[in-house]
Amino acid sequence: MKTLFSFLLVTIPVLQGICQLANGSFEAHSATPATLGAWSLIDNWNNAGSADATPDYFHTAANAVADLPETPSAIVNTFDGDAVVGLAICSKPGANRREYLSTQFDAPLIVGEEYHLCFRITNGIRTSTSLAGLGTNNIGVLFSSSPSIQNGHAPIVATPQFSIDTVLYSEKWERVVFSFTADQPYEHLTIGLFNDDAHHNIPIMEGTNPQFAYYFIDDFVLSTDVIIEEPVVENPGNGSGYNDPPNAPFFVPNAFTPNNDGDNDCFIPVAGTINDWSLEVFTKWGDPVFFGKNASKGWDGSCSGKPCANGSYIWKITYKVADIDGEFRYVTEYGFVNLVK
Repeated sequence: MKTLFSFLLVTIPVLQGICQLANGSFEAHSATPATLGAWSLIDNWNNAGSADATPDYFHTAANAVADLPETPSAIVNTFDGDAVVGLAICSKPGANRREYLSTQFDAPLIVGEEYHLCFRITNGIRTSTSLAGLGTNNIGVLFSSSPSIQNGHAPIVATPQFSIDTVLYSEKWERVVFSFTADQPYEHLTIGLFNDDAHHNIPIMEGTNPQFAYYFIDDFVLSTDVIIEEPVVENPGNGSGYNDPPNAPFFVPNAFTPNNDGDNDCFIPVAGTINDWSLEVFTKWGDPVFFGKNASKGWDGSCSGKPCANGSYIWKITYKVADIDGEFRYVTEYGFVNLVK
């Protein structure tokens, strides 16, 4: 199963391919939550059958502790719509405490069909009274033919088809996407941290004595036909999302022709007066194909020595600028380039 992990900050319109994951943004519900742990109010989702684990349902129209944007663990706005789900994915190392979120598809996946799964995840902006502040690697997605069952708060022992290898901890919404070909007629999806703590890195990311790693999730999409439409730019320091692209001193070509005819054979942005910058190029599904520092030679249209296929690729340029107070920060821009032979 082919998997990848990407923080490419782009919008993803979904075409009319097979889409079998209902209520991906948790908008459909039987009632708005009035307390924490109200996962049972969300249509089509469950807590992996645990008698004890209590994922949290948050809604902009909720009352008391279950409203947004200020929650007991962090300040967070929804990525899409009016609702998100919060999970105490794990506790301190050695405690082996978990929460999971599961759903059943409208129909089994088709064996041999290629699917694309995308979702958003964040830790939000931690509050001074929060008990959260741990992070973890290996947050995973498990596809299964039968429901996943959690015993109390214990870890589910399973090997997820996809996991985030690095420790994920972010105040802003991050995009996770991977593609795979179904090798079984899977009917269920479960997200969380699988297997015991000995298999994971669970560091303190914020606070002096955090008790758990808390993550908000939103905007699940499963389809046979997902594309990337237009780039947007990361908004540094803003936990709520994005801003408009800055007027950066770069000229970036929108096409090149790596056919070795000596004309336009490389993709080379022109940096102007910026000296400290990097260029990365990805496929539309987020696979990295090129990285260059102050890329004077640019991308020749190959990856690992092999020519890449014709099509549209994503470029990412990161460079350093000075704020009005003289402090430096990094700015990231995204766009598209067409490879034509």
